[in-house]
Amino acid sequence: ILEGEGPDEIDAEPDDGVYIYGLFMEAARWDRETAHITDSLPGKMIEKMPMIHFMPKEDFKIDPEDYASPLYKTSLRAGVLSTTGQSTNFVLYVSIPSKETPDIWVQRAAALLCMLDDWAEEMVFIKFHALENITNLQTTDKWFTIQTSHLS
Repeated sequence: ILEGEGPDEIDAEPDDGVYIYGLFMEAARWDRETAHITDSLPGKMIEKMPMIHFMPKEDFKIDPEDYASPLYKTSLRAGVLSTTGQSTNFVLYVSIPSKETPDIWVQRAAALLCMLDDWAEEMVFIKFHALENITNLQTTDKWFTIQTSHLS
């Protein structure tokens, strides 16, 4: 995990591997001062991660003292099982340095996410603030459309 926050802070491409930018951490955060995973700040369940340098290594094994954080495409953490037996939402495990035993982060369900589900936040707003105004709800396999009579 790099110190740089974004691609504008990198002068050149890596000699090997790839820089990844735009991931999020849920149920924990990356402490930029200590360079370790740590507790979330009060009221912040999701934090943006700094850039990560992914380097290919043959037969890579995560250090047992590091947290093997699952990386998911979305925060739903659910997907269809593929022919390999893994969820289609799961991407890979990322080795994250930890001062605590990795079991703590497993119990807290800390994970990295490729994207946030902004539509889910909109749904919560609609559910709590305008549920009585919904006149028609249509769903498809992945998306839904809501027609409302009035949103205040």
